Amino acid sequence: MSELSEVMESIRDLRDPSRSVRIAAAETLQALGDERAVEPLIEALGDEESLVREAAADALVGFDAAAVEPLIKALGDGRPDVRKEAALALERLGDARAVEPLIKALGDEWSGVRAAAAEALGRFRDVRAVEPLIKALLDGRSGVRAAAARALGALGDARAVEALIGVLGDADGGVRGAAIEALVRLGAVAVEPLIKALGDGHPGVRTGAAWALERLCDARAVEPLIKVLWDEWSGVRAAAARALGELCDARAVEALSKALEDKDADVRKAAAEALGKLGDARAVEALSKALLDDRSGVRRAAARALGKLGDARAVEALTKAMEDEDAGVRDVAAQALGELEEPDW
Repeated sequence: MSELSEVMESIRDLRDPSRSVRIAAAETLQALGDERAVEPLIEALGDEESLVREAAADALVGFDAAAVEPLIKALGDGRPDVRKEAALALERLGDARAVEPLIKALGDEWSGVRAAAAEALGRFRDVRAVEPLIKALLDGRSGVRAAAARALGALGDARAVEALIGVLGDADGGVRGAAIEALVRLGAVAVEPLIKALGDGHPGVRTGAAWALERLCDARAVEPLIKVLWDEWSGVRAAAARALGELCDARAVEALSKALEDKDADVRKAAAEALGKLGDARAVEALSKALLDDRSGVRRAAARALGKLGDARAVEALTKAMEDEDAGVRDVAAQALGELEEPDW
């Protein structure tokens, strides 16, 4: 069979009733690399089977520049699946001609297309996409908002910082997580705005800001995070305590020791864990007292922290903790005593 005959037969097979035949046809056309297959493969982007659509998209990427203009045209196709797969294929091709059409696709009526366009624009690292992606953070669909946040993180443009901080209060956890990841990727330029956001009126924004500052690990955040340990929302206080543990700054020891008396158990547990990471012997007394907490999770965290501090003053309290009603506390206390390397148990 001549190559031309094989191309034409494979193009016909893209409409075969069998899914496996259609997938094999797309793969064959990719291997043959004949540009006459581009339009039929774009047509296959609307196949009812996702595996066929993926095979067609993979094949189109193999055509490189020859597929760019037809794929851009496909962004205006009447079928949403075709538009979505075209956006994803353009992302993989990475041709700058696709930037403006993809920006336009952020206004598509179908959310799957808008999300795919946002993801694709993150790949191009083109500053033209920054403002449109910032607007996409207000999209009515969470998937689009999350995709826009991820793309802005990839673009690394400081203009996105304030908008991403606003998204930290989003009702969707996936969107909040994407915004945090984006802010961390933006790095040092996000630190001061995030510190300011610790005073935001929305508790979700304050919590997200603390999480992001934990990941950024910038010493400028220590004092502001210490102040947040007295926030009215327990989730914010717990996030601040965890962040201070990661920052490993001795200035936080006294405040974290006081936080061991917080009315919320999650905050007390986070404070105990943070003090263990700080490894400052000034916390021995407060952590020893926390071994009497009414929540076993707090007692376990306190025992574990005391083992990390390595101070012999904790031996008596840990020995008493060996009689705790909770087996987990007893186990952690025993391990902590072993870490203290005292010979007289």
